[in-house]
Amino acid sequence: MQFDFSDGLFKLNGKPFYMNSGEFHYFRVPQAEWKKRMKLFKEMGGNTISTYIPWLIHEPAEGQFDFDSPQLNLRHFLDCAAEMELAVIVRPGPYQYSELIYDGLPPWLCMKYPEILARDRHGRVMHYSAVSYLHEKFIEKVSAYFDRVCPIIAGYSAQKNGPVIMVQPDNELGGVHLWRGDFDCNRETMGFGCDSGRFAVYLRQRFGSVEQLNRRYGCSHTTFGEFGPPPDTTCVSPSALLQQRDYADFYWHCAAEYLKLLIELMENRGVVGPFCHNSANPAMNCCFYEVKKQLGNRMLLGSDHYYTLDQRWPQNNPTPQYAIRCFISLEQLRLMDNPPCVLEFPYGSLSDWPPITAEDVEACAMMHLGFGMRGHNGYIFTGGMNVPGTGSTTDMYDYNAPVSADGENRPTYYALQRFAGYLNAHPEIIESQADSDFRILMPWNLAYADNKWSGVVCPGTVGAAQAWNSFVTGLVTSAFAAGLMPEMVNPESDEWVNCIDKPLVLWNNGCVDQRQQQKLVHFMENGGRLLCLPVIPKYDENFEKCTVLADYLEGATAGKAVSPSDRMVRLNIAGIKNVYCNNEFYPAENIPSGAEIIGQNEFSGETVGWYKNGFMFLGLNWCHGKNEHAAMIAKLLERLGMQRRIVSNDSWIITVLRKHAAGTTLFAMNLSSSTRTVTLQIRPDGTGEFYPPEIIEIPAMTVVTKNFITGGDSLC
Repeated sequence: MQFDFSDGLFKLNGKPFYMNSGEFHYFRVPQAEWKKRMKLFKEMGGNTISTYIPWLIHEPAEGQFDFDSPQLNLRHFLDCAAEMELAVIVRPGPYQYSELIYDGLPPWLCMKYPEILARDRHGRVMHYSAVSYLHEKFIEKVSAYFDRVCPIIAGYSAQKNGPVIMVQPDNELGGVHLWRGDFDCNRETMGFGCDSGRFAVYLRQRFGSVEQLNRRYGCSHTTFGEFGPPPDTTCVSPSALLQQRDYADFYWHCAAEYLKLLIELMENRGVVGPFCHNSANPAMNCCFYEVKKQLGNRMLLGSDHYYTLDQRWPQNNPTPQYAIRCFISLEQLRLMDNPPCVLEFPYGSLSDWPPITAEDVEACAMMHLGFGMRGHNGYIFTGGMNVPGTGSTTDMYDYNAPVSADGENRPTYYALQRFAGYLNAHPEIIESQADSDFRILMPWNLAYADNKWSGVVCPGTVGAAQAWNSFVTGLVTSAFAAGLMPEMVNPESDEWVNCIDKPLVLWNNGCVDQRQQQKLVHFMENGGRLLCLPVIPKYDENFEKCTVLADYLEGATAGKAVSPSDRMVRLNIAGIKNVYCNNEFYPAENIPSGAEIIGQNEFSGETVGWYKNGFMFLGLNWCHGKNEHAAMIAKLLERLGMQRRIVSNDSWIITVLRKHAAGTTLFAMNLSSSTRTVTLQIRPDGTGEFYPPEIIEIPAMTVVTKNFITGGDSLC
């Protein structure tokens, strides 16, 4: 069996395939049930299973391993999978989480060797099971565990005609620390106070001299070893913010070192990969940007996309808000050269209340497919009893899975079977591409921002975390409400500079690095059309003055933020009266001569938007809530030459067109609690006349599809 991920696709024996995986924990399911439930999984449409290999269960006491007891016999489980012709993803840790005590680590490890525990910046132990990833003692014990488990995995690799197609080192990296409130600051691991320590070496390699670092942080140290983690205080200056952000960069640099080390430990014991890892949620994808750059195609990055695990979640079922965050997540994964995939897709829930319904699961799966998901691993397919004393929630780990702990099919089973049936009937979707209306430069620096190290520390800027929230809830949400399909592009790439067929959007907080600003100028010199909002950059990523783009625009800038709580605001933009200003706007300053004014505050006369020679500025930071927001973004992009694909009369219906060899497929998503009737005018590729209006009735929590056949003239 040959498995790889390239060209944005999963491939099995050289042919594209949709990785339809489900989590199957052998250690929770009676051995006598393994083949029976694998058969049920195949009948549901699955082709791959995934399993944790829990360290605490296989090494319950230090040096005492058990891979032979009936329910712990990993070899037999892999033999069963091979016999049932199922591919396998194995997840040997060290961490599993999975609602196991000590997050899947052996209790003896944390109790006997407390020096390995992670500490916050105050020196306090963060949690009894949160270890410092790179602590020498921890790696020593992991190595001893890998000595036993890796040869088993290696013997079943796809390269040896076995079923194991991917191996996952660790699980949801960073979560064990960040969910406990801080980055790891273990003094021994990070080497604080020592010039040869890990942090000092990192600073030396990145910044070169102590003098440069002192200028950056406003310090007066004499050696790199004197630098430690930043204080736990609010950032009020660029130097304070940079110190916080640099330590976050260092933490994720250590995460990459840790993942590379785990992979090397596995490879040295015969495991050949490929390897994968799961970002804990869409908000954490960006944290793996440097990790992925260092590991490249050695590691697939996927994400976890739960919509509820208990009543404290923002939603109990898929919603348009959830969908938009999933879209951005899949786009981020694509831009990092991964087939967009969800490595923990919600098949069930940790909690019995609120419930998981078949309608929710099927709509969620189809919504993801419409956004370009190339594969998923459903968590979990089936469960059972925890090994006595190892469960952190209840002894029964049922998880409301499609196949219950006692082996019965639930309604979600048949919903997922229908989803697999759609894939089998429409294999062209696996290789399809979104038919987008416009492009957005992915603002990685904003996505990466954390409230601990974000804030307005320079005039003319927006807090990075605030800007990211407005990007999601404002720009992207308004685009979908307008029936538009955005496409994200990577600012670090050079390809988009010559792609001038569609308008490009730059959403920024006033800090854009010099090279990206130069590329934006080249883009416009090539004939590209650019919408810049909510401010015009005047600094680089380090808050150094950088006005490459502003200079190209004759010194154009944006002024200080104006809030509706400060004075009366009534914005008229692109011919739309009274666009709701529910955040703030930034009056234009130094407007280029001859620029067309396209937006003003009616009360003060302040300019909020202008246009000249393919460049458009809009100084508005908003949260989508009114139809005028959607109409505004559509009008502005059309002014920049956008040829829209869909006109919809219902902003609550999300629409996507996907192009493929057989034509184009429309996905229309109703993620609401009532049936909606939508009228759509459609023209694939944005050329020619619109097809006659289609009136589509979409039941609640349903995604419908309709196909355009190449050369045809109607939907079918």
